[in-house]
Amino acid sequence: SDVSEPAFSPESISDLAAPRLNASSGKPLGKQSLSIPLDEEAWKALVSKKLVAIPSGTFKMGSEKGRKFELPVHEVHISEFYMMKCLVTQREFEKICGSNPANFIGDAARPVESVSWFDAIAFCNRLSQQDGLELVYEIQDDIIETRFERNGYRLPTEAEWEYACRAGSASDFFWGDNEKEVDLYAWYDGNSEDAPHAVGTKRKNPFGLYDMTGNIWEWTNDWFNDDYYSESGGFDPTGPEFGEFRVLRGGCWFNGVSKLRSWCRLKRLPNLTDDVTGFRCVARFRK
Repeated sequence: SDVSEPAFSPESISDLAAPRLNASSGKPLGKQSLSIPLDEEAWKALVSKKLVAIPSGTFKMGSEKGRKFELPVHEVHISEFYMMKCLVTQREFEKICGSNPANFIGDAARPVESVSWFDAIAFCNRLSQQDGLELVYEIQDDIIETRFERNGYRLPTEAEWEYACRAGSASDFFWGDNEKEVDLYAWYDGNSEDAPHAVGTKRKNPFGLYDMTGNIWEWTNDWFNDDYYSESGGFDPTGPEFGEFRVLRGGCWFNGVSKLRSWCRLKRLPNLTDDVTGFRCVARFRK
């Protein structure tokens, strides 16, 4: 697959933290929108236009069949959150960020790819700005902090992603353990014809999410750590505090079926871009 330069560098992302002007008043809005805070009902009415509700619940993360860094299996509780039912498309990315970095162009309904982790969080912050929500990613110089208590858009934690993908299942795939059913639910090396496809064209999972397996790998918010599963668990884990790589989930058009399993993990340098990696956003209301 092709490798290209990021659409945004960490330096340009820092511009998102700088004051911006309100078009109507000319007054700087600063790092955060000064809009009236939304109550839960108003917040849900807003984000549900773009995202679907994922109910709270407890699940077993990882697999006894997995590699060392997919073990041990551990119990995790996830609070209710909202998630995009589809991957961010090229059309959506260009509307928010003003450019389309994708390699596979020609159909704007395809997922955007060739985006770095930094590109993905820039999109999240800009979408939050557009909707008058709090910016989850606080950027000071070259330091990026994820403010989980804020109500804007962000990348899913790895635990949120696996919980949403499984959608109540404990099997290898959210539809069960039968690999022969993969063509109904995913674009992978057996049917993709060496390219990603328009989002939402395969069957959705029980939570109403499309392309959770196949089509494009998805950036998560978490740093990658080989031993993290030995320390993880409990309520709404947010991943290791530090790291070199970020976690990818979901598999892609280039992969075989084995990479599409709900528990499969991959690590990638956050500044790397290639045409097999994209993302979707989540949000959570904090009372």
